Amino acid sequence: MTQDSLSLPIKISWMINLSQSIESRWSPSVLQKLKKGIYSAEIDWKVLPSESIASIFSPIYEASVMSKADYHIDPKVAFETMEQMSHDSSYKLLWFTSKNNRIVYGGTIIHNLPGIVRVAYRAFDHDLAKTNNLRSLDYYADYILQQYVETIGVDNLSRGGMKHPCDSLGLSIYKFSVGARPLIKPGVELRVFEKKQVFMYYSEPDSLGYFKKATIQNTDISTELLSAFTKLASRHGIEVVVNNNLADLAQ
Repeated sequence: MTQDSLSLPIKISWMINLSQSIESRWSPSVLQKLKKGIYSAEIDWKVLPSESIASIFSPIYEASVMSKADYHIDPKVAFETMEQMSHDSSYKLLWFTSKNNRIVYGGTIIHNLPGIVRVAYRAFDHDLAKTNNLRSLDYYADYILQQYVETIGVDNLSRGGMKHPCDSLGLSIYKFSVGARPLIKPGVELRVFEKKQVFMYYSEPDSLGYFKKATIQNTDISTELLSAFTKLASRHGIEVVVNNNLADLAQ
């Protein structure tokens, strides 16, 4: 490896510690939106058994997630996995609809394990949510998810994995906003990347694997976006560094 390259994990995980107050872990502005009451007034939610996964979740996942241009999972594998989950009672489906059940917004598949709950899949009809002025539906679903996990007595909530290094800030901003922190899991594959090809990466994990530093290798981003990312990352103890010395690498 040279000074112009980086050895980085190809995947990172996101974890939420529910023993901390929601006010300390969530974005204050997002919480303020959710507490206005419009979502609780318009949306109903329920916890369904695993049998519901293949029958009602798979179709909305196919329509709203698999249709995206950047979808990278083999559809056959995803459907087979969800079919297997349907026969395992340790999986549940948090399902979100309108109050009269006439509108289906989507849901989240969770896996209840000893001492931890993991999010397996999630899918929501964002176009429909926007049509009904529910633009923060994703946040509301996370809010309900965390409340539910707390009620069953579990403090650790895994919010899934993410490819790494990152090619944007948006998903990290969302994860930070709902109280998740990025970490590296033991045994994850490391790969060498050229610095000039990396947009942003996390580094310097502590003794528990939680990253303490985020380095942005591309300064062609808006001040507003950078400010939002930096503010949220700092709430979770992560230093943000913007690398302004990439000109020579691009030659």
